Amino acid sequence: MKPYRCGDAMEKRNISRFSKKDEEFVKVLVSIGTKRNVARVLVFLLDRIETTMREIERGPTSPSRR
Repeated sequence: MKPYRCGDAMEKRNISRFSKKDEEFVKVLVSIGTKRNVARVLVFLLDRIETTMREIERGPTSPSRR
């Protein structure tokens, strides 16, 4: 029997985050009263022509991010 290793049963995914510039913009929006989750969606949509709810839920990991 093969020994269990952490991560064997998990799906591997690329994890990406907002750039420092994107995070700064989120902070500015939050500082003027925008809720953090709304600010993050707005920044995510900033450079997109169109997107799906699934891409929004996944965040900046989507391949169509420019």
